[in-house]
Amino acid sequence: MTAAGRVIMSRRGILQSAVVVSGYMLSAGAMHPWSAPAVGERSTIAAPLAERTNMAVATFFTAGWTQQASAAFPAQYKLVDRTGPSTLTIEWDGRLFAVRDVVTGVVGDVVRGLSVSRGTDQTLRIKIPEDVQELVFHVDALNKYPSENLADARGTGFTLADRSGNVLEEWRDVPSSVDCAPWSIEATVNWICHEGWIVPARIAVASIGPAAAPAGSVVRTSYADVLAAPVLVDPSTPESLNPWAVGVDTPPLPASLQQTIADGICELTLTTTDSLASGSAIEMLFHVDESNSRPRPFGEFVPRMIFTPPSESTGMRMSGRHSDFPVTSSGSQRSTYLPAPTA
Repeated sequence: MTAAGRVIMSRRGILQSAVVVSGYMLSAGAMHPWSAPAVGERSTIAAPLAERTNMAVATFFTAGWTQQASAAFPAQYKLVDRTGPSTLTIEWDGRLFAVRDVVTGVVGDVVRGLSVSRGTDQTLRIKIPEDVQELVFHVDALNKYPSENLADARGTGFTLADRSGNVLEEWRDVPSSVDCAPWSIEATVNWICHEGWIVPARIAVASIGPAAAPAGSVVRTSYADVLAAPVLVDPSTPESLNPWAVGVDTPPLPASLQQTIADGICELTLTTTDSLASGSAIEMLFHVDESNSRPRPFGEFVPRMIFTPPSESTGMRMSGRHSDFPVTSSGSQRSTYLPAPTA
């Protein structure tokens, strides 16, 4: 509902809207389970006048790939004890966060857009009326993979000043870091349509480095039970092309393969049993390698491939290739799986 240019909604709705629009990861004490914690330090002039919560968190690595680091940007800024209008200046590292020029001011259940000016690509200045109690920012935490090793990353800084320019409070997030051996897994699958069912023809698990991927990485692929078991292959070593069937106790590659079937669905689970050196890969090849039909509509089940890291995942890089579903963002099938017509 609007009244005199004001939008009225619940405070919960305001925050949910910010999350949906921005698509960033929020942290309220707990962070991404696969990343190191971010630590914020506050340098305060006079008494603390604001609280920063609901952190957007960006994870990156140092330039020499020796440490994993995390930085935070508060998505919610609560003004605690303030008299008179003020100005908030925000600075951030543009390699870690993308901040929109839209800042929402909250007065009770009333939402209003605030006056925002951009000094540089990495600086915002917001004029805050006296009655505004809370600010909500729209910010995206960025992942620069495969070039997320960053030199001299800067923490986000907030400076609150009165109308005369006197600084009331300063706060700066100090990125945390932990020593690690960065590693990355890229799991991919080639889907085809076999007898009307969308199934995998090839599943690849590649270690990207720079360090070896640890043992205990798991790739689960679920699909209709219409295929024979795959063979494990090291694509760089022709000797490994000898088929290895499910159930053999001693596979020639550093991985175990298990297959379970229930209600017409096959779940294939590959688990690495030793570290996977950077540049190496394991492939699962099926006996079919091209489509022979159009896919039938999806029912309750949708084929999928999902990577799960080991319990100790420090140093894991977010490759963006950890899951695959043969559907579009709208939920329809990704392809007809038939060759394109030729002239």
